[in-house]
Amino acid sequence: YVTEERDVIRAVLHDWNDVNAQASSVMLAAVGWDTHSSPELGARPQDLINERILRDCNLLIGVFWTRLGTPTGKAASGTVEEIEEHVAAGKPAMIYFSSKPVAPDSVDANQYGQVKEVRAKWQSQGLIETYDSIEEFRSKLSKQLPLCMAKNAYLQGILETPHVEVAPPQISASPHSYALTEDARSLLK
Repeated sequence: YVTEERDVIRAVLHDWNDVNAQASSVMLAAVGWDTHSSPELGARPQDLINERILRDCNLLIGVFWTRLGTPTGKAASGTVEEIEEHVAAGKPAMIYFSSKPVAPDSVDANQYGQVKEVRAKWQSQGLIETYDSIEEFRSKLSKQLPLCMAKNAYLQGILETPHVEVAPPQISASPHSYALTEDARSLLK
């Protein structure tokens, strides 16, 4: 499980916001199935997650250690399905693989074999990152997140989209600055 890494991702996103949000008018939010989904019947569980969460995400950060996860019927795991759908939509995915030491008896050999397979597959499709400690993960993500935000064409396209600023209405203290119709004056009386 990569619970420490999820905490690091949230902290790095907060740090990015502290430094960049005001100047860029962009606020990054950590969104995950564990925090942004609710119980619901009527559809395949991964379809619900993809519809409610993945569809609106612009950047995906995925972390793997010794487990790939549970098969979904469409992919080897929910995380793999999310990453592949995200990338197929032309959106960036930052993928990390942990090389942290682990107690051998705690590793499911089948799960770890699947992690190695998906890692080899994705290495041929782009750049992935590895790390040996939680501190190294924090350091790498802290540097690589701003690089991705600054250099990824998809994200730059979103950031360059003109934003319409709505100025608050200017209210004058003078009662004579308003041009009210006769009907409006009558209603106010």
